[in-house]
Amino acid sequence: MKKLFTLCVLLAGVLTGQAAVEMGLTPVIPPVTNPGPSRNMKKAANYAAEVVVNNVKYGIDTEMGMAVVLGLDDDVIDLNIEESINYEGSTFPVKEVARMAFNANEIIETVHFPTHLAKIGSWSFQNCASLQSVEIPEGCEVDSMAFGQCISLANVTIGEGAKLNYAAFYNDIVLTNVDLPATVTALGKYTFNKCTNLKSVNIQAEHMTLIGYGCFMESGIEELNLPATVDMIENAMAYQCRSLRSITLPTNLETVPNQAFTMCTSLDNVYLPDNYIKLGEQSFYMNSSLKTINLENITYYPNTCLVQCTALDIDLVMNDNTTFIGQQAFARGAIKGVTTGSKTETIDQYAFLEDIGLKRVTLNEGLKTIGAGAFAGVGAIEISIPSTVTRVDGNAFTSSSGKISGLQTLLCKAVTPPTMETLGELVDNYDAVTLYVPDESIEAYKEAPYWQKFTNIKPLNEAPITKDVVLDGVQYHLDLRAGTAILVDGKQAIGNMVVPNVITEDGVACTVIGIAGEAFNQNANLTGIALNEDLQAIGIKAFAETNITALNMGAKVQEVGKDFHYKATKLATITVDETNPYLCAENSLLMTKDKKEVIGFPVANPATELVIPDGVELVRADAANRCKNIKKLVIGSGCKNIEDNAFDNITEATEVILGDNIESIAYQAFRSLKSVTELKFPKNLKETGNYAFSFTWSLKEAILPEGFEKLGNNTFNRCDALERVVLPASLTNVGQQPFSNCAAMTELVSMAENPVELTKELFNDETKYQTVILYVPAGAVDNYRNANIWQKFLNIEELANTGIDGVQTKAEVTIEAIYTIDGKRLSQMQPGVNIVRMSDGTSRKVFK
Repeated sequence: MKKLFTLCVLLAGVLTGQAAVEMGLTPVIPPVTNPGPSRNMKKAANYAAEVVVNNVKYGIDTEMGMAVVLGLDDDVIDLNIEESINYEGSTFPVKEVARMAFNANEIIETVHFPTHLAKIGSWSFQNCASLQSVEIPEGCEVDSMAFGQCISLANVTIGEGAKLNYAAFYNDIVLTNVDLPATVTALGKYTFNKCTNLKSVNIQAEHMTLIGYGCFMESGIEELNLPATVDMIENAMAYQCRSLRSITLPTNLETVPNQAFTMCTSLDNVYLPDNYIKLGEQSFYMNSSLKTINLENITYYPNTCLVQCTALDIDLVMNDNTTFIGQQAFARGAIKGVTTGSKTETIDQYAFLEDIGLKRVTLNEGLKTIGAGAFAGVGAIEISIPSTVTRVDGNAFTSSSGKISGLQTLLCKAVTPPTMETLGELVDNYDAVTLYVPDESIEAYKEAPYWQKFTNIKPLNEAPITKDVVLDGVQYHLDLRAGTAILVDGKQAIGNMVVPNVITEDGVACTVIGIAGEAFNQNANLTGIALNEDLQAIGIKAFAETNITALNMGAKVQEVGKDFHYKATKLATITVDETNPYLCAENSLLMTKDKKEVIGFPVANPATELVIPDGVELVRADAANRCKNIKKLVIGSGCKNIEDNAFDNITEATEVILGDNIESIAYQAFRSLKSVTELKFPKNLKETGNYAFSFTWSLKEAILPEGFEKLGNNTFNRCDALERVVLPASLTNVGQQPFSNCAAMTELVSMAENPVELTKELFNDETKYQTVILYVPAGAVDNYRNANIWQKFLNIEELANTGIDGVQTKAEVTIEAIYTIDGKRLSQMQPGVNIVRMSDGTSRKVFK
């Protein structure tokens, strides 16, 4: 029971990236250059004549009976374009501004157009840096990029019936407000793209029919009210409008366009008119503030339509006509329950990936395919597969991050075991999940690929009888057959909460034996928790980012999940009942009973010194993350492995002593030891993970021991004071830029005569190869000068003969003092380069 339950109740952590390849569209960005001169920019051969009036050049087009503005003959600040031009006794109305006519003019501040102007050509005022205001005449067509990148353009008046084409006001960064008359019928592609201070566009349109591609993309628009007359909205309309708070959609459309509101991170509530039945790809992609959206009429959910909507805390009941749920449609979101429609046939791959808050999954009959990773990493304890399902692809119910999943019970009602086309495991641990199948199919499942891996395959008539209940805002998942309950959602709990021992439902008393992963995660209103005496397991991130101050565990708690106390910044004490056979706590240091593994240490514990006992072999991930009261950290001699982020952000520590038997230091394990100036690396250390000692700002020297083999990516990133590093001859693997942003580094020592093969850069700054001196063994300089990347070093020097015996002295000359390279006095030679001062006043550099 212990193994079964504890493996089931813990849920996966944050997505590591392998399972969920980002899928989606890449918005097209409008060009900011121009294609060169047009017909109107050529010499007078195209016109009957060129005429200059008030420093403005006009071309006389006798064929069209009009004059065209060609540009300036001399600088003007206030540009006045004539209504008409007289030429040889005839009057030619000015109807067009040639494209590029005033392109990149830095003098013009205002412009006055003639009332009957028909066209303002492409790029005609682009990059006019001083232009402050324009008034577009009635019926005038504003062509591509006409006023693009006018960085001072603050006032724009649009005339009745005007036509705004491609990127007409692109990147006009001081434009704040635009009023559109009722007779404007369309907005072209990218019309207001990158107008970052444009707060509002008042669309008074009675005839507006088209909103072009990317029309408001990356603008500062705060509110969009689109009239009912709009019958086409092209893709990416408000792509990445991070200030957009409110939208009103036209009532006569059926689909929200692709990327329409991608990354609109201020949009919190959306109402879809009743006739909207489809969402576009990435239509609400990464809208982190979206809390409500009415989806009852939606019948089609394409790829990534609501991915990473982390505030969308809804119970999703799909329309009965819903046929398809696309790839990553709801991935990494906050939905807490889902019920598919009666006509839903496909749940595509990763559709609900990493929805750890998804506790209830109801799949209706009619479903045929469950894609790869579709429910990977969700918080559901039980999932029932309908009898109509014929295909369940790999990783469908795993955690997706390689950690323990929350799944406890899997019911498969299909008489014939579903096939698998995309390979991968069905669950993380086949011993921890009980599979219930039709009585007559038990043998078939025991012989079917992958299904046969389940240790416990039982008949459906023995399956749990489950029910979800809510008490005082807290949700529990009950197994009425087993008489057990798990607290699955405590996000609404307030103040000090008491976890009940028993919940009685339908006459059955259910003992609360677990708290599921993320049950209270980010509930800042939870200030205290009293755990019941029958509790057996606490899930991953169960109390993360809460305000509890103490955690007292009873005699039956068997397992505590990763990050259970992550960012619980007020948690000061952890205790465990002395009779507990599985766990113990010494001075709030939570460990396994045999004291071989450290599980956690409270973030707000007042202790300034943390000692990991000698018997401890493993420090689990995030065990003492962010414990900022610690000044001194001592890790005992028995420790071999330190997992990800174990001592991350212990920013006040000034002294860290690492046990010599540590072999592996994982990802970011000691990141941000900002006050540590010295570190003696364990003599048995074999590898460091990515960013293992990054942001250790004050560390001056790093001497890695002989036997060390693998240096991870960015291991010493932003070690600002790091001057000297010694790499042993045993090194075989060097990751990307292990010394990135090490501004003070001047010396790198490599002990290997034959340099380790490098496939990636050592530094992120190429100039470091000119300023850092590389020391190598005697006779090995040429080996390094011919080796990939090593050859970039401008200065490669030989080390002195190794050891104190290599120091040549006269009989009467003795060693008076030994120093490190930065001048710190030593009692004896240390590995690496030593500065030796002799009795005759000389000094020399000696390598040991």
